[in-house]
Amino acid sequence: MDELKVAVRRAKQSDVPAITGLINASRKGRSPLSQEKVKERIMQKGYRISISRQGAAMVGWQTENLVTLVDDLFVYPVELVPALVSPLVDEVEKAAAELACEAIIFFMNQDVPDNVFSLLRENKYLPRKMKDLHPYWQEVAEERLSEGSIMMVKQTSDRVRVEPL
Repeated sequence: MDELKVAVRRAKQSDVPAITGLINASRKGRSPLSQEKVKERIMQKGYRISISRQGAAMVGWQTENLVTLVDDLFVYPVELVPALVSPLVDEVEKAAAELACEAIIFFMNQDVPDNVFSLLRENKYLPRKMKDLHPYWQEVAEERLSEGSIMMVKQTSDRVRVEPL
């Protein structure tokens, strides 16, 4: 297969209909989000999208207390995770570095495709439990962690010492 051409950029208000479609296609079995809800999300967080002729992906994050928190990650179709999600992970890491963050935490639902977890592991993200996080990180993570979520964590600074599992 030819290499997939992927464009990565900041999400814009004009992307709301397409992003709504992407999110709803990725939320198998769950109630769809309205365009209004998607617009609210885009205004609250940093969002990047990656687009190709074959599919699209989107990531949304916020930074709080030197921790980048990623709680929106959608991709369609899942077969394109390596091509579409890898550049988005790079964008998140670049933004976290610019803000001198100590860690990046991806909050993943258990129904996220295995290849997303594999991609994060390849990028040195490790599954962590709340008790394993530094107390400062716990404060911000507790606000985002929902029941059934899995945290994939990457320490990006040596200022804080967290023991490896």
